[in-house]
Amino acid sequence: MEVKGLHHVNIRTTDLAETQKFYEDIVGLYVGPRPNFAGAGIWLYAGDHPWVHVSMANVATGGQDVPDEGFNHIAFSVSGMKELTDKLESNGIEYELRASPDRGLAQLFFDDPSGVNLEFTCPMDVVDAEGVEVPNR
Repeated sequence: MEVKGLHHVNIRTTDLAETQKFYEDIVGLYVGPRPNFAGAGIWLYAGDHPWVHVSMANVATGGQDVPDEGFNHIAFSVSGMKELTDKLESNGIEYELRASPDRGLAQLFFDDPSGVNLEFTCPMDVVDAEGVEVPNR
């Protein structure tokens, strides 16, 4: 598995409109397409890539409470998932693997030793070719 680069950062907010206005007016990003996730949010683009994902704070996701406002996670694009899942399993690190709502990407989440949530994304066709089973597809 090779890390190809930063995929996105996720920010949680209690005021989606204010956050959108700030990132549009001050930073110069624009709102673009976003998959149909369960909670409210926006994706902010520079060029053709959604670098900043903004989602609502104080929302329960999958039966778990998510952190309040602020930084939520950092995501990396990777060339495959098999090597990563093998490393995590051999080191006893728990992770969550799931498909994005549009099913185009596999998303793998786990925490680093400092508690920072990490996401690794890979195209689903690559993950399928590696034989990695993604639950709930």
